[in-house]
Amino acid sequence: MIGSQDDAEYLVKATSGVDALFWATPPGYGSDSLRAFQVRLGKTGATAIRTNNIPRVVVLSSIGANLASGVGPINGLHDVEELLGEVANNITFLRPGFFFENLLWQLDSIKNWGRISLPLSGSRRYR
Repeated sequence: MIGSQDDAEYLVKATSGVDALFWATPPGYGSDSLRAFQVRLGKTGATAIRTNNIPRVVVLSSIGANLASGVGPINGLHDVEELLGEVANNITFLRPGFFFENLLWQLDSIKNWGRISLPLSGSRRYR
């Protein structure tokens, strides 16, 4: 079944009969309001959880999502956690502080020297 995470009808059908849901809110790069986009997805997720009485939910969120404001794009993940937490009976929030794919801070090193620097032993060679 193929559909969109912001389509409540699709999401309810796609999660019918499941005993667990792993929820990840995509970044929504093209939206005019990231927070509104995240809230819209959180509401569709909440609808699916409530409608299908999904007994176990794990949410991939972010460090700082416990704060309602002051953390930029993470503010919307706070809203998602609130929306899903209101309807799920058994929910776990994963709040990692970093994803490997987040390499923007290394852009100059990648562009100028063609390398990504990581906290690895200097005696180990990778190709």
